[in-house]
Amino acid sequence: MPALLPAESGEDAWLRYSRLEQRVAQQYQTIPSAVVALGNSPALLNAQQEVIRGASGMLDRPFRAAAELSSEPAIILGTTAALHSAASDVQPPQIQGDGFWLTKRQVRGVDSILVVGLTERGVLYGAFALLRRIALGESIEYLDEVQQPYAPLRWIDQWDNLDGRIERGYAGPSVFFENGSVRGDLTRAAEYARLLASVGINGCTVNNVNADPRVLTPEFLPQLARIADVFRPWGVTLSLSVDFSSPKVIGGLDTFDPVDSRVQAWWSGKVDEIYRLIPDFGGFVVKADSEGRLGPATYGRTPADAANVIARALKPHHGIVFYRAFVYNHHLDWTNLKNDRAKAAYDNFHPLDGKFDDNVIIQIKHGPIDFQVREPVSPLFSGLEKTNEAIELQITQEYLGQQRHLCFLPPMWKQVLDFDLHANHKSSFTKEIVAGKTYRHPMGGFVGVANVGMEPNWLGHPLAMANLYGFARLAWNPDLGVRRIVEEWTRLTFGSDPLVVNTIVNMQLASWNVYESYTGPLGIGTLTNIVGTHYGPGVESSERNGWGQWHRADHDGVGMDRTVATGTGYTAQYSPEVGKIYESLKSTPDELLLFFHHVAYTHRLSSGKTVIQHIYDSHYDGAERAHQFVRDWERLKGRVDGERYQAVLDRLEYQSGHAIVWRDAVTNWFLRLSGIPDVAGRVGHYRERVEADAMQLNAYTPLDISPPETASKGKAVECTSNTKSCAAEFTFNGSAGSYDIDVQYFDMPSGEAKYRLLADGNVLSEWTANDRFPARQLDGDASTRRQLRLVLHTGEKIRIEGLPDGGDPAALDYVEIHPSAAKLASLPEPVHLTSDQDHQRLLDLLHITSLRPGPSGNPAAPNAANTDESKVPPYRLPNPLTLKNGKKVTTADAWWKRRRPEIVEGFDREIYGRLPHSIPKLNWELANISQEMNGDVPVITKKLNGHVDNSAYPFIGVDIQLTLSTPANATGPVPVIMEFGFTPEFLAAMARRFPAANPANGSTWRQQVLAKGWGYAVVIPTTIQADSGEGLTQGIIGLVNKGQPRGLDDWGALRAWAWGASRALDYFQTDNSVDARRVGIEGLSRYGKAALVTMAYDRRFAIGFIGSSGEGGAKIMRRRFGEQVENIASASEYHWMAGNFLKYAGPLTPNDLPVDAHELIALCAPRPVFISTGAPTVEGGWVDAKGMFLGAVDAGPVYRLLGKKDLGATEFPPLETAVIDGDIAFRSHSGGHTTGPNWPTFLSFAERYFKLNNEAGIASAIAR
Repeated sequence: MPALLPAESGEDAWLRYSRLEQRVAQQYQTIPSAVVALGNSPALLNAQQEVIRGASGMLDRPFRAAAELSSEPAIILGTTAALHSAASDVQPPQIQGDGFWLTKRQVRGVDSILVVGLTERGVLYGAFALLRRIALGESIEYLDEVQQPYAPLRWIDQWDNLDGRIERGYAGPSVFFENGSVRGDLTRAAEYARLLASVGINGCTVNNVNADPRVLTPEFLPQLARIADVFRPWGVTLSLSVDFSSPKVIGGLDTFDPVDSRVQAWWSGKVDEIYRLIPDFGGFVVKADSEGRLGPATYGRTPADAANVIARALKPHHGIVFYRAFVYNHHLDWTNLKNDRAKAAYDNFHPLDGKFDDNVIIQIKHGPIDFQVREPVSPLFSGLEKTNEAIELQITQEYLGQQRHLCFLPPMWKQVLDFDLHANHKSSFTKEIVAGKTYRHPMGGFVGVANVGMEPNWLGHPLAMANLYGFARLAWNPDLGVRRIVEEWTRLTFGSDPLVVNTIVNMQLASWNVYESYTGPLGIGTLTNIVGTHYGPGVESSERNGWGQWHRADHDGVGMDRTVATGTGYTAQYSPEVGKIYESLKSTPDELLLFFHHVAYTHRLSSGKTVIQHIYDSHYDGAERAHQFVRDWERLKGRVDGERYQAVLDRLEYQSGHAIVWRDAVTNWFLRLSGIPDVAGRVGHYRERVEADAMQLNAYTPLDISPPETASKGKAVECTSNTKSCAAEFTFNGSAGSYDIDVQYFDMPSGEAKYRLLADGNVLSEWTANDRFPARQLDGDASTRRQLRLVLHTGEKIRIEGLPDGGDPAALDYVEIHPSAAKLASLPEPVHLTSDQDHQRLLDLLHITSLRPGPSGNPAAPNAANTDESKVPPYRLPNPLTLKNGKKVTTADAWWKRRRPEIVEGFDREIYGRLPHSIPKLNWELANISQEMNGDVPVITKKLNGHVDNSAYPFIGVDIQLTLSTPANATGPVPVIMEFGFTPEFLAAMARRFPAANPANGSTWRQQVLAKGWGYAVVIPTTIQADSGEGLTQGIIGLVNKGQPRGLDDWGALRAWAWGASRALDYFQTDNSVDARRVGIEGLSRYGKAALVTMAYDRRFAIGFIGSSGEGGAKIMRRRFGEQVENIASASEYHWMAGNFLKYAGPLTPNDLPVDAHELIALCAPRPVFISTGAPTVEGGWVDAKGMFLGAVDAGPVYRLLGKKDLGATEFPPLETAVIDGDIAFRSHSGGHTTGPNWPTFLSFAERYFKLNNEAGIASAIAR
């Protein structure tokens, strides 16, 4: 357990810069301590000071500002122009807009780190990116990356009022305004700008979209200039929301008609006035003709008229207008079944496409209603082909728990951004449209409504800042996966304790679905009180009014019919490809069913459940999962600082109770309306509850609650006395023991009532109701609970006393008593051993004092490995067709049933280790989907994250990275070749550093695969299991072993990597774009070993391409040539193998091995295998090309037994000779340690098997 951690308020957010663990910090020892800024502008000096502050804090050593370049190493910060002046020999790559370049280079002959941007803002972003890398413990050994923002506009809106209140803000008053003016102290605003800059936000609108016209008065504008002054050094542009009627309200005109020349002149003069005070002013946000705001409709004008009059005033100053598409009639006739608020944005703005000036951006909410828990993507995104667009996402949780409930929103946003709208009948994802890429617009981007406040942790809930961070990261790069984003945020905010990281990540990723489950599932909407606080349950509030958030529930069914055939016609606003999906009840996804269709309660979902039962089950499941959040968080006590631990615990305990309020309100409402009971008998039946109105009351008065479903049985009791307490009492008749007691009561913000809980006169607990909920009456907004764990005795008198205060009548709903949940079992913490320590541990288990050292790969070393064929001593291989009892194997049946299992057992026990009997379930999540070009072939690329369930051991997380690309024009499932690959960042860095290694003709292996009409995939082995002995108590091996060291026959990394490849194949079997019968596996070097192990153990793989796998792969291990068993058994490579393998480096020898490489190849039979090597004179003798060839030769008898062809050769072939006539193939190319030159030959070999179109032919060609 860590030492007591110092308290933190959350004010530093993700910029804590806490000292790194020594083992992590070691990799940064060579980072220069001098920090040079090539210029003295405020932004560059901020970047310099930020690097000094961050690096000093994390690395616990001094960093300093250096005035200029000298002969000492330095971190150099500057623009491309400044770099050219200071070091003209350094040629930066192409950088655009706010992008940056991070690299390690020699400058003036000394090693340096460069942070270069086209603009000073880009330099600032690069500085923060460098610090983020260090904070996350990421290697900078190969640092050489260019980052470009996905879209030019990445803005934040704040709905702050001039009096300091924030509309839909839940974290205290405004950081900008108070008492009608800009704050005198703008320190907090400057810190906010710093936070925004750290994640690439380049603009901020500081006032409410329901704008106060005073912001444009001559008296107020100089105050706003002070905010711009604190924004500017952080590269954040100030913008304002404006009231469109301002020319009349504050301008002295008798009109605000946008076509009136006086109005046009007024806007022009006002904008000029602003730019004199704020030269870098960004522009305006306009909300008009919506929810009572005046707009151009007053004069019969259009939004284009309104937007353009302002845009033309801004144009000479390069300013822009965000015109909100949130324009609708909130007085709709609800009795007209054709009325539909969802159609409003499209109906209002699509006819105006092409009529907006080029500095106007239409700001569109992500869904067609209003930030509900789930909505379809707004069709307007694909409906503005000639107009700039931006997506509006709400970071503040207006409808989603108002930061009292945990609800991580990037998974929702990611689904929206990755949705294919098929604009113009072409693949077009939302993210591409809003960034201006689809229609080639000059501007576009992302707007997030944040509404941070003066509370220390900015957003109220200590975990809610993940939403601001997530928004910014997606705005910078919407291709990022949400798991990566939340892992970054968690580690930056709470540190890298594995249990803390995995617990918070899992909670965050589950939270949106959990909130949806207990509020509004199936696309019905959030079911909150829409005409009031937008907070607690209020199912009825969205019906029978003009606001248009109807769900049309009645006695028989529920849902809005938005089809063309029978409903409002909303589905016609989408492209035909999308509209067709939603028009059909059958093809509409269940999660949006009730948004698009009115169905009977008895309608069955794809799960087989009826709609009504799903509503019941979902709410109970969601409430239980919310309660699980509490249990999960309690594991972190002592691992998170006390202040933040308690703050989060308090919110999660509240959420757990409020989820039950939601559960009961919604399920009872639907039970009452439908008359259909819950098949589980839960709804309306609460056997562990004692209703307050059924207790013995002293001065308490029963009352009906409205709406009735927001209190148990629709009733509560209140204390009407203002001078004395009231009491409610009952007798506990259960068995003596430990119980969880939940006291459900109401907390009104207009007073601070006090409560006491007593048993037989003894005070068990007392508290004050002062949580300040957004409640206006006793209902679901005010309902909360006190949760206690107590020992009760049979016959005890339980008494609750309430003392009212002000407008809080100390109201009581019920008491619920249930047996205490057993405390979670104590889990062992992960053991951290160095490779040397773990290696020695295995030797101790084997009772071995020392191992024979392996030969050196350096030909000049005294102990150089043998590469002379004449010095290879004779050896004897085990016969793959002879049983252990000496009997010969002569039939295929005997091979499959007897000999093959013997060989597998030998590899399991002595070589690669056994697969555990129980491995946690893996769930593949689609992190991103995009259409891109690879060469001249369009492909659909899916980035997947394979999350292994770590609920049984949260200390360790395993998230496998998999990328799948298939031809976009494929007409059906295609074969796929999957590679064990390096991370994209590593490959990109190496490609930049060693361009000569890139294919000379530009045809990569992926492009060659595409040329066959096939797809390709890459799985990253190190995301399955670390490639080190130190990592054996982490990764999938560590997770299965609950962080404890391996046993002697436990699996090693090669077997773990193979397991991960098999899980990727599991996914391929569910993906309609992949022909899972024709999936091949490829790898090079250590990953060539892994590819061969994969083929041997998983007979579903159709073909293997095994590149330079050497010792432990296709090379005969008994053969004394090149790398040896002793090398693999050393502390640097032993982690690939089982612990038992070490004994063959002393006291046993390779000749004692029960199996050898030829039998590993034989385990692949009858499926085809291609063995690839380089030239011995180029690649070197270390991998032993002939040894791999002989492995292929000696596997031949098994292939022949199974009716297949062997290699067809016994003499080692000359270079560039393809031996591919059999089902085992071999080729040595003339290059080095790569499979590159052999790809064309392999693909021709594979085509022999993959070109068959019938299942029987494929089966006979590939496998048994």
